[in-house]
Amino acid sequence: MQPMLEPELPKMTMKERLEAQSRQNLAQHENNWKYVQANKERYAAQRAGQLARQAQAAYDLTEKEWNKDLKEDLKAYLEKRHTQVCIFTVDDAANSTAS
Repeated sequence: MQPMLEPELPKMTMKERLEAQSRQNLAQHENNWKYVQANKERYAAQRAGQLARQAQAAYDLTEKEWNKDLKEDLKAYLEKRHTQVCIFTVDDAANSTAS
């Protein structure tokens, strides 16, 4: 019994290979673009959610309760190190340098 040989495929020229590869790349690009277009709303919702979370995180650090806690923590830390610090608002800093 002889082993079965696979039929040899005709060899492609360099030009044919490049054209085939170009067609494959174009088809893949079109598929990727269709995917992006199909998910445009999901991406927009995801971006909006991320921006809202970032805005909330920035707001949380500016709340008065947080500032009070941070100031107390800073005061306790500095007292342990026998260090003093003066925290100015922008207006306070402008007034103190003017006088």
